[in-house]
Amino acid sequence: MTLHPRKLLVLDIDGTLVFAEDKSQVTHMEIEQNHHFELEEGSILVWKRPDIDEFLEWCLEQYDVGVWSASGSEYVHAVVDHIFPEHLRSKLKFIWTSSRCTRRYHQRSLDVYGVPFTIKKLRKLWRRKTNSYNRRNTLILDDSPSTYRENYGNAIPIASYAASSKDRELQRIKSLLETLILSNDVRTIHKLPE
Repeated sequence: MTLHPRKLLVLDIDGTLVFAEDKSQVTHMEIEQNHHFELEEGSILVWKRPDIDEFLEWCLEQYDVGVWSASGSEYVHAVVDHIFPEHLRSKLKFIWTSSRCTRRYHQRSLDVYGVPFTIKKLRKLWRRKTNSYNRRNTLILDDSPSTYRENYGNAIPIASYAASSKDRELQRIKSLLETLILSNDVRTIHKLPE
């Protein structure tokens, strides 16, 4: 069996790994009580997606993993501190925030509300001379198609998480990631849910 070099898995946070909501917007008492942690002195409630702990542990055993969120640095680092135990956090290849995203402001790049798209250009990773990542060995897991619009072949779409205990998306994604480990080119494998 040929030893395949480790592939890079880029993880989004909001809607992908967690659901966060301003406490003032949460009305259902049961949901409010079942959140996993709070940020910004309790004003933001955060729920971890079901199966996240096992999923992250497995991903870091099988892949090089980085985090790239369109949110601000302080928020991203606070969430990472809560969802990645120290022994896993130290294995992350990078934590990138909104400052590394590209915003598209011209007319064709506005969403239906007139808001500019935020794009995570994977070539920013591939240009770095300190790694061997490229379009054939990089995957991005994100719930927002606009963020990976320039790298569809590398994208693993995931349904947005909204604090449902019945969600099993990470189990589905893990099965897909298992098939991608040995792929010579991740872009050639079908990644949309059946």
